[in-house]
Amino acid sequence: MKYITLSLLFLVISICALAQNPYAATIKAQAETMSRFMMKKDYKAFAKYTYPKIAEMAGGEDKMIAAMTKSLDDMEKGGVTFKGVTIGDPGSAITVGQEIQCTVPQTLAMKIPKASLTAQSTLIAISPDGGKKWYFLDTSRQDLAKLQKSIPTLSDKLVLPKYPAPVVVPDK
Repeated sequence: MKYITLSLLFLVISICALAQNPYAATIKAQAETMSRFMMKKDYKAFAKYTYPKIAEMAGGEDKMIAAMTKSLDDMEKGGVTFKGVTIGDPGSAITVGQEIQCTVPQTLAMKIPKASLTAQSTLIAISPDGGKKWYFLDTSRQDLAKLQKSIPTLSDKLVLPKYPAPVVVPDK
């Protein structure tokens, strides 16, 4: 009887999660794929998941990749490296014109000089094709109003959380 009750509880929780965002599994899988490309320093593959307006604002995909490569190489020379990215569960799906949008929490783990750092951030996932392909925009801990100045199609219904301060743990 206990197993039947637990199975039913799991089923109800799963149905409730799908009711909020029927694209959640696809979004999370694609965000995790994008993160793996980042960790492997495959910035060309990573760029394929970047919201096209971001590449356009950077002067095109090639210029965006070059700027990203230089920035991350400079960080590494300064002793800062990414150690991991954990993608959380996507928020509710919002339809805006032809796009579907939602927020996706992420946790970044980094090695910095003499310490490790963990920071929480939010991605905005955007699909132009009914939820098949997802592009991502890192909010860089900015508020929605500031992001909407560059990308006015972002929904007012997107909720970007207040972020806790990054956690820094000194090396032993």
